[in-house]
Amino acid sequence: FKKMQERLIRQLSQRTDMLSGVSHDLRTPLTRMKLQLEMMPESDETTDLKNDITDMEKLVEEYLNFARNDDKERSSPIEIKKFIQEKIVKYYAKMNKEINHQIKVNNKLKINLQKLSLKRALINLIDNAFNHAQKVELNISESNKNLMIIIDDDGPGINEEEHDKVIRPFYRIDNSRNLDKKSNSSGSGLGLAIATDAITSQGGHIRLSKSHLGGLRVTIFLPK
Repeated sequence: FKKMQERLIRQLSQRTDMLSGVSHDLRTPLTRMKLQLEMMPESDETTDLKNDITDMEKLVEEYLNFARNDDKERSSPIEIKKFIQEKIVKYYAKMNKEINHQIKVNNKLKINLQKLSLKRALINLIDNAFNHAQKVELNISESNKNLMIIIDDDGPGINEEEHDKVIRPFYRIDNSRNLDKKSNSSGSGLGLAIATDAITSQGGHIRLSKSHLGGLRVTIFLPK
C-alpha cells in the first residue's frame, strides 16, 4: 500500500508539473502574437484575434492557478468577521458590486486557515455567481464544530445530477451555466475544482444545492 501510494503521488505530481510547464511555455508565443497584432492596422479581424488571445491568456492563468502548489502557505489564526469584511465585502464594493451579506459569528472568532488560499476560493466562487446572476448573497455562521460560508445567487443554477461532476477538473457543463464562463468564453472547466481543492486542503468541504433565490447555493464547511 505504501508503494502504491508513492506511485500515485508521483504520477499526480508529474501531471501537475507538466500542466504547469505547458502553461508557462504558452505565454511566450501568446505575448509574441499580441505584439505582432499591435503593429498591424486595426480591423475586425485583428480585434477578433486580440479577443481570442485574451481568452487564451485567461485559460493559461487558470491552468497555472490549478497547478500552483498552495501547500507551502502556512496556516495562521484568521479573525473571520474582519477577514470577510475587509478581504471580500470591501473588495467587491470597490468594483461597485454589492453583496447582501450577514456575518453571524462571534466577533473575535479565529480559525487557523491558509489566508490566501481561502481568499482565492471565495473570490473564485463569488465571481462565478456574479457572472451568471444579478443578485448574490453571502451568509456566514458557525456551529459547534464548523464555520459555514454560504453563497447564494439568482442565476440559472446547475442541475442536481451535475453537482458531483462539476467539481472534477476540466469538466464543463453544457447548459446555460458553466462555472468558468466569462463573457463568451466557455472556460477551462477548472473554476470549481480550484475552489474545491483550496477548501479540502484545509480540512473542509463544499456542497452544492439549489438556492432559495432560484439559482445555485454553494455551502463551504470549515472545521473550527
